[in-house]
Amino acid sequence: MIGRDYNTNPTPITAAAEVLYAFDMVMQGTQSTAVIVIGSSSTVTMFALVSAAFLRNIPILNIYIENNIIDQRTAEVILTMSSVTVRTFSNRIVGNSEYQQLNDLLVKLYK
Repeated sequence: MIGRDYNTNPTPITAAAEVLYAFDMVMQGTQSTAVIVIGSSSTVTMFALVSAAFLRNIPILNIYIENNIIDQRTAEVILTMSSVTVRTFSNRIVGNSEYQQLNDLLVKLYK
């Protein structure tokens, strides 16, 4: 919003602030109980989204696609903040242990 007002590209901090604001609006409007991250693209926007959920103690389900990483450092931070991480490659095959871990968390959240 800020960058568009002045016809410039937003800085990473501006983009993060916009995502945090939008995140609050969506969470309040939908009364969501968890965030699902698919792909772990490690962009500024994804980092802001995961940070917002983490700061509000909202569970983060991270479906981490190993060969879809833009910034390794940001991806590691997103992994650290995630409640559950299901690791896969672009073939999207999920192992039994990841499936069980995801199932256990969903049962815990919605029971």
